[in-house]
Amino acid sequence: MKSHLFLFAAALAVSPFVANKTYANIIRVNNNPGSNAAYSSAQTAHDNASPGDTLHIEPSVTTYGALNMTKRLTLIGNGYFLDENKGLQVNTETSKFTVITFAVGSKRSKITGLVLTQGVGVNTDSITIERNYFSSVNPQQSANYGISLNGAIHHVYITQNYMNPMAYSLGGAASFVYLLNNYFYYGINFQGDDTDMYVINNVFQGNTTSAVSSALVQNNIIQGGAFNTATSIIQNNLCAQTQLPATNGNQQNVNMNNVFNFSDPSTDGRYRLKTNSPATGAGFYGGEDCGMFDVPPGFGYVPYKLSGIPSVPTIYQLDAAVNGNTLNVTISTRSNN
Repeated sequence: MKSHLFLFAAALAVSPFVANKTYANIIRVNNNPGSNAAYSSAQTAHDNASPGDTLHIEPSVTTYGALNMTKRLTLIGNGYFLDENKGLQVNTETSKFTVITFAVGSKRSKITGLVLTQGVGVNTDSITIERNYFSSVNPQQSANYGISLNGAIHHVYITQNYMNPMAYSLGGAASFVYLLNNYFYYGINFQGDDTDMYVINNVFQGNTTSAVSSALVQNNIIQGGAFNTATSIIQNNLCAQTQLPATNGNQQNVNMNNVFNFSDPSTDGRYRLKTNSPATGAGFYGGEDCGMFDVPPGFGYVPYKLSGIPSVPTIYQLDAAVNGNTLNVTISTRSNN
């Protein structure tokens, strides 16, 4: 545990956060009737792709179903809560899957901007799960864990997701798992032989017990539930009750109505901090905020983004008007980090 800070910084320097920036091919996947995309099936697109390719999973009212990944690919969806957070995408539909499984061969793959109605199973190393919405309707059923890490896998990056189900390690043998800037309703369960966990700048709302062992637990806001932290370093967290000890910068019995703006109509936007929130500047590293909308300085990753907007350019406004025989089209785009 003494080397946690060094290992955290070193791992981020070579992490899959910056992987797959040079894409071999970009392949469109669209299951809407009449689409001219290359594929309507995500599994068929995967099967015909080459390692290193990117699949753009275009928004649809219909789910893309289950996907078994055996290649190193990047999947990019449209985001979520787009009707609530206006001006982010012209098309406010989502890119939905039931379940995605990262099997042997998919090492260093990444998914972003997707909606998962059952979850993700991780069976290999070096996977990035970033800016996705896990929306299981039965989040406490064992078959509906949002993210399951299976076996002795390493270097899994779970960052900037909005999760109704739990994140869970099956068998308790994962290591170097990074849970950064997420919202968890039903919490996390990483125990047993799991080691070198990094649980930083998350929000925990639900009433279940979260558990980690051999973890670095910093800058989190814990509204509900219990928290077991065996053999962990625990610093600068805010708790609604007494979930963590009132030492090392931790705050107990914090009124969450003073922390968050619960009247915000946006599902994820309501977890931005209020003005003069006790979480403002309360972080461990150098005056950063606690919670999912800020990060420690100098660590090379970014905070939670509303609606899970992927870090690719998007069209947020499209205007078309006929002027005589001329069609005038105005397209407004934005970059996203």
